[in-house]
Amino acid sequence: DAERKELLFREADLLRERLDDKSGAIGVLESVLEVDVDPRATSQLEALYTDEGRFEDLVALYERMLEGSSGSGTDAASLRVKIAKTARNKLSDSPRAFDELVEALSQDPAHDAAIEELESILAQGKPDEEGGGEAILEERARAAEMLEPIYLRQGDWAKVKATLEARLDASQDPGERGELLKRLSTLHEDQLGDYASEL
Repeated sequence: DAERKELLFREADLLRERLDDKSGAIGVLESVLEVDVDPRATSQLEALYTDEGRFEDLVALYERMLEGSSGSGTDAASLRVKIAKTARNKLSDSPRAFDELVEALSQDPAHDAAIEELESILAQGKPDEEGGGEAILEERARAAEMLEPIYLRQGDWAKVKATLEARLDASQDPGERGELLKRLSTLHEDQLGDYASEL
């Protein structure tokens, strides 16, 4: 198997580098995965799938790598974040992206890449009145809901405020809006109290 893999890697290099046949190289590297989920094969396939715009295949590769990992911990969380980014940015599948980010944070509650991805969603500008606005508001609200407990643990009140405001922007429920406004008011009072005590 080891010798066969080396021959396949050489063939893939020849196809990619000398013959500029990326599709052929992908086929050969996929044959490597039939022998073993080799990190060299997965890293090369990751780049080739991206170059060729084969994003569904890229997600399938990450899923295969996830099966080969322990399924928990930082490595698995990192793979889930990669799936989330690809699903949201390349496949327009935000529900899948959020599902993967939930799993990533359940495996590593302080996973930097997962938090950064949620923050990028939250940082989307408020939509115009025309088309797609509601979906963006809902995405921002869901990201805010996931980020709020992280910011509360950090004691970052400015970011907590931003999450509450994003949720308020998307909420249509009078009861929920009232609760969010109450929490915002309390947060403002606490911040003013802290500021006064420093003077």
